[in-house]
Amino acid sequence: MPALHILGLIKASRADYKEAAILLGMAAKMSPEDPSIHYNFAKALMDCGSVEDSIRHHMKAVELMPNNPQPWLNYGEAQSTLGRHKLALELYLGNISRRERNKKNRLGYYSADFHNHAIGYLIAELFELHDRNRFELFGFSFGPARCDGTRKRLVEAFDRFIEVDDFSDLEVAKMSRELAIDIAIDLNGFTRGVRAEIFSYGAAPIQVNYLGYPGTMGASYMDYIIADKTLIPFDFRSHYY
Repeated sequence: MPALHILGLIKASRADYKEAAILLGMAAKMSPEDPSIHYNFAKALMDCGSVEDSIRHHMKAVELMPNNPQPWLNYGEAQSTLGRHKLALELYLGNISRRERNKKNRLGYYSADFHNHAIGYLIAELFELHDRNRFELFGFSFGPARCDGTRKRLVEAFDRFIEVDDFSDLEVAKMSRELAIDIAIDLNGFTRGVRAEIFSYGAAPIQVNYLGYPGTMGASYMDYIIADKTLIPFDFRSHYY
C-alpha cells in the first residue's frame, strides 16, 4: 500500500478529513487504477462535504471493483446526499447565475499566503497592473494576520482586502456572493491552508485555480486552471479535469 494512502487513512481515522483528502487525492493520481484508494478518497471527500467529487471517485471505485457491493452502496448514499446538498444551498444562497452584471468585473483572489511568501512575492505586481477601469480587486485572506512589507504592498494593491480567517467556508462563499464577485481565483489549491470548500459552495459564477497549486484539483466546481505550455505540456492536458 503506497505511503500516501496509509497517511491518508491515518488522517481520516483522526477525523482530519481535509488533510486525508489531500493525501488520498495525491495517492489516487500516483495509482489511478487502485480501487481501494479511490474508495477511501471518495469517503474522505464525502466527510469534507465535497459530494460531487465523492460521487465521481465512488464511481471510479465501482468501475474498478464492480463485484464489491460497498462502493455501490456509498455511491447511492452520495447521490442522495448531493440532491439534499444542492437543494439546501439553492434555498440558502440562491442561484448564483441569476444576478445583474457589475459595471466593472469584480475579481476575488483567495489565499492563505498574502504575506512574505512565494505567492505574495510572485503576484504582488500582477495585482498592481490590473486595469482599474475594467476591474475591481477583492482580496480574501484566510491565513493568520501578518505585519510585513509584502502584506502591506498586497493590501494596498486591492480595492478591498478582507480578513476571513475566522469565517467558515460557507460564510466566505456567502460573503463573496453578497459582494457580487464575478470571478473567484483560488491561489491555494491543495496546499497548506487549503480552503477548497469555499469554492464547492460556489463563491462566484466562474472559479479558477491559479499559481499556488499548478495541478488539477479534480473538482467539478473549478472551471479553469491558468497555465501555459511549460506548466501543462500538450500531451498532459488529458490529465487535467
